[in-house]
Amino acid sequence: MNHDVLQVIGALTVLGGYVAAQLGRTTTRSIGYLVANTVGAGLLAWLAWLGRDWGFLLLEGTWAAVSAVSLYLVLRRGAAPAPSSSEPAPARAREHPSAAGTRAPVTNSR
Repeated sequence: MNHDVLQVIGALTVLGGYVAAQLGRTTTRSIGYLVANTVGAGLLAWLAWLGRDWGFLLLEGTWAAVSAVSLYLVLRRGAAPAPSSSEPAPARAREHPSAAGTRAPVTNSR
């Protein structure tokens, strides 16, 4: 399969989880969100390695590793349920992935 197609698949996988979390369809601690991030970022990191794109490898490799560790911890403790579509998601703090650690989380209050 073409590397460009794989890049788009990896990016859409990560972005799909992010959009779902932003819309309140899932949480950043849910298994689906963490699997999407681990798989998507892992694929992008692998492609960055093949292309010797070291900055992108650092970004996506770190993203995949952090997501994989978080997934392991959630599986070990038990999964956080995704919010039901019939009830509003609870207020929670969330950050844009590219701003992690650079600013205070935004609180989603409904």
